[in-house]
Amino acid sequence: MSDIAAAVVGASAVLVVAYGTNFLAEEYRRFLDAKALASALCGELRAHMSHVPTIKDVFPKVKGAGPDGRPKYLPQIDPPTSPLFDANVTKLGLLGEPLAGEVAFAYEILRAFRGLQGSLLREQRDLTVDQFDARIQTALDLIVRNEQQGLELIAALTIFAARRFWISPATWLSLYRNPPGNVRPRL
Repeated sequence: MSDIAAAVVGASAVLVVAYGTNFLAEEYRRFLDAKALASALCGELRAHMSHVPTIKDVFPKVKGAGPDGRPKYLPQIDPPTSPLFDANVTKLGLLGEPLAGEVAFAYEILRAFRGLQGSLLREQRDLTVDQFDARIQTALDLIVRNEQQGLELIAALTIFAARRFWISPATWLSLYRNPPGNVRPRL
């Protein structure tokens, strides 16, 4: 009888170790994915933010009427894109609750700025000087109001990407509350 008990204990130990190893491996994969996402988004946002000084310098200079009394026109440019964000929007949850929201907010500000810039470029020949100046000022205000928050987000993403792997107490607690085999049906 003791041989059977020893075999059951040994098999149970193997299952527990296998489950724990699988659990840790999945946590580590998610951790690496989150670090890579944070680092990539940080680089993309830094690239976008590198244009802010130029925007703050150029936009005020194009306000007002040109020599012909019409608005000073902006050259047509291709709108910038955010390929990393667009390709990974479904993975923002890897960054955690506050950081994912801040990233989404920053990219919505970028999208709003691009929308204003795009409409300005498309319609600039049909606008009065006052309308043109108002749109330029709106776009400039959007950038200036959110510049500091963008810089803080880049710093937060940099810190997030540099963190080390460890299993948080919340992870252990969730494992305790939802042990293997305690699967709840999805609604």
